Amino acid sequence: EVEGEELMNMQHRGNSPTRFSEISRLIAENFIHTVVAIDDEMGFDYQVTHTTDYQLDEPSDVLLGTPQASEIDDETKPNNPLNYQNLSKYFAEKSIVCSGLKPLEGDSYIDNTTEAIFKLSKKADITILDWQMEKPGEQSGLIATKAIEKILESDVENNGRLRLILIYSGEKLETICDNLAVSLSTFNLIRDTSNEINFRDEKLRLCKIVFISKRDDEEELASKAIDLFTDMTCGLLSNATLAGITEIRERTHNLLYKFNKSLDPAYLSHVLALISSPDMREQAYQVAFDYAVDLISEEIKSELQISKKVKKSLDQDALLEWPNHINPKNHKQKIRIKIGSHNHIFLDNSRLSGLLSATSENLQEVLDQERVFPNDDGLSNLDTFKKSLVQLSIDGDSLNEHLELSVLQCIRRDNITLNDHIPVLKQGVILRKDNDFYVCIQPLCDSVRLSGLNSFAFIKVKKGTSKFSHVLKNIDDTYTKLEISKPTSKQLCMIVFNACDEDNVVKGTKIDGHQIFKCSSENSYIWCGEFKQPIYQEIVNLVSSSLSRVGFDSFEWLRMRKS
Repeated sequence: EVEGEELMNMQHRGNSPTRFSEISRLIAENFIHTVVAIDDEMGFDYQVTHTTDYQLDEPSDVLLGTPQASEIDDETKPNNPLNYQNLSKYFAEKSIVCSGLKPLEGDSYIDNTTEAIFKLSKKADITILDWQMEKPGEQSGLIATKAIEKILESDVENNGRLRLILIYSGEKLETICDNLAVSLSTFNLIRDTSNEINFRDEKLRLCKIVFISKRDDEEELASKAIDLFTDMTCGLLSNATLAGITEIRERTHNLLYKFNKSLDPAYLSHVLALISSPDMREQAYQVAFDYAVDLISEEIKSELQISKKVKKSLDQDALLEWPNHINPKNHKQKIRIKIGSHNHIFLDNSRLSGLLSATSENLQEVLDQERVFPNDDGLSNLDTFKKSLVQLSIDGDSLNEHLELSVLQCIRRDNITLNDHIPVLKQGVILRKDNDFYVCIQPLCDSVRLSGLNSFAFIKVKKGTSKFSHVLKNIDDTYTKLEISKPTSKQLCMIVFNACDEDNVVKGTKIDGHQIFKCSSENSYIWCGEFKQPIYQEIVNLVSSSLSRVGFDSFEWLRMRKS
């Protein structure tokens, strides 16, 4: 009932949004946890404000929270206070914590305030900044500009994150947007609208800076903040991710109850048992750590698998509403589907929804609609659809989205996500030498307690072209496709590496931005990443199956009868 009421309220804000955007906004509202607002004219007295009703004939970008280019009237007062009590009240109604801060005092107030904004924003979902917070005689926008530069530098250094920054100002929005854009020019900006800044850099592609006029009151500011956040996260898997994180937040204390401090003696018993074993002694702490991480992650996984919030974000209703969201004007050449090696065909919204909701009884009917789905020689279009590669795309035939999801399935960590971690050679690690790739299949127990020279087992794999089974992401945001679908004993090779005397493992060394593993013959191998456990275990099992095959001479006539 609450959800239905919320959806009805949304429909009064402007042109009716799609049902998918309504679902997404509710998910975003539940996810957003912290907002930080900084303004030198911040007031703390509650005031009753007049809220202008949204009109049904307003432009659609008002609903999405994109503020209109505006100029402040001549009679506008130079001081434009932000009422913290009103703002926090409106966020509180959505169970969102809003913290307020005025610029700090002292001779170094600009640097100190900049640092405070940076630290608060690191953990905030939304940051709201006044533009003019400097003392009389100081350059306007200096605090906001320096804080934003520091935030963006940190986001790039940490491989990007979702970031929404709102500049809430009483000055001419287009002018201050231009001024900030000049200061941020090194970040490769996109200026599609006069009062919004986006970025081309891959690590800042989910960062947005929006300028909102103080002619909007605090309630409108809060509503637009949520709308903008929703616009940035409105998608199937992104909604599921937000719903999943929200579920874990709400279940945090339940998880802490399960993993309470009374379990410490049992965990330490596990550590001591590992220490008591000569084979595990050197790696006891790491093995115990992995055990604890597995326990916690499996408990979180269990919670997500039964979460109603997560299931609702990806249920059939959400999927069926997605076409109208992604293609609101129902353009006939926006959504395309490619079946096998055949040319793609275009789908309108209703036909895609029909495919997504198809059953055994009506799938053939959907495939036979104009334009009829293609078929291979000798097969019906239904049989071709069943056995062929299905590839859906929007606005072109780009494979990047499919490759990115493949990376998420395959790779545990790579050069982009490695950060300051020093990789260790073990099962699942991928090395490269020139144009050849090697996947380590050494048993984990044979990758520790090492000294001197040690042989490691690898399978040599080749780059894939149109046919591939695994995907890596490179540090320059390109992709490498590998063909490891049928590894055999012919691909086995042994490479000798020298163990680190201190840690008794083979460790990488960072050289020119790459993690390098040097072997005994002075050859060097570049660390490319590490497969997830199920992925490398499947590869090892395939190699083991190849090694266990029975080979003998047989009667050829009888052998051929098998095929």
